[in-house]
Amino acid sequence: MKEIRIGLVGLGFMGSTHYRIYSELPNCRVVAVADADPQKRAGDISKVVGNIGNYDNSVPFDFSAVATYETAQAMLDAGGLDMVDICAPTPFHK
Repeated sequence: MKEIRIGLVGLGFMGSTHYRIYSELPNCRVVAVADADPQKRAGDISKVVGNIGNYDNSVPFDFSAVATYETAQAMLDAGGLDMVDICAPTPFHK
């Protein structure tokens, strides 16, 4: 089966949750992430909070093999993705 190359937009609560889930799935790999926050782009999700899961957000993500972008448009322009997962805060869903 072909590996699915995923671009993930937003590294807040849902984005970080989705990142972890994708990391555990066979044939899926997050190859790019986009977030306006430079700390999150560096893998620091220590300020991310949510109401499900028992994750330790004090442990940073290792994005050494993941391209990071400040904007979703820059990530899309770079190409190389099979799928984009947009994890925007609720007020931005529309």
